Parts: sequence; C-alpha cells; structure tokens
Amino acid sequence: MLIETYSPQDIKRLIGNKKFRVYFRKKNNDVRIAYCDFKIRNRWKLKNGEWRKLKGGASKNDNSKYLLAFDIDKGDYININYEGIRYLKVGTQHYVIDNGTNENVKEVVYV
Repeated sequence: MLIETYSPQDIKRLIGNKKFRVYFRKKNNDVRIAYCDFKIRNRWKLKNGEWRKLKGGASKNDNSKYLLAFDIDKGDYININYEGIRYLKVGTQHYVIDNGTNENVKEVVYV
C-alpha cells in the first residue's frame, strides 16, 4: 500500500462511478468512515422513513474543497473535505492519502 499525495481531481478520477469507502477527519477533528457513491438521486428515503427531494438550482458546494457524495450507510448526501481524506478504498484498490496534513497516516491502515 503506497502513501501518496492526490489532488481533488486525482481523487475523483480514482473513484470514477464506483462505490467507495472513505476515512476522513471532519473540520472539528471527528473521524468518520463512510460508504458512498456518486449516483444522483432526485428522491431518497432517510433511515427514519422521511423522504427527501433535490430542490434544483445551482449547487452551493465548493467543488475545489469538498467532495459531494451520497453516504449509503447514512442514507443522505454528505460533503467530504478533501484535506481531511486519509484513506480511500475503491473496489479492491486501497489508497492512503497524504495531503500534507496527515499527522499519523498509520491510523488508517486497518480500516
């Protein structure tokens, strides 16, 4: 398993249209593991049974800083901070991401 530096464009290229597992730190330093995909859902059902619907219009997401993905486990869309991504698994490929802010990359090896 190689530890490499990836740009946001590289990360999106690595993922493609496949489902992926991501390990990342949120801005408040909480660690989160999510199983995601990029499939567009106009309507989706939350875990509590409530239905959500896309409102349309322009995205308010800053695509240079955040990766917008659908968290399959949570059942809702999430923004993933590119700087917080530590580990990525796409199919059978594993990537440890070193974006210059990783203090301890060893913590992600056994996710």
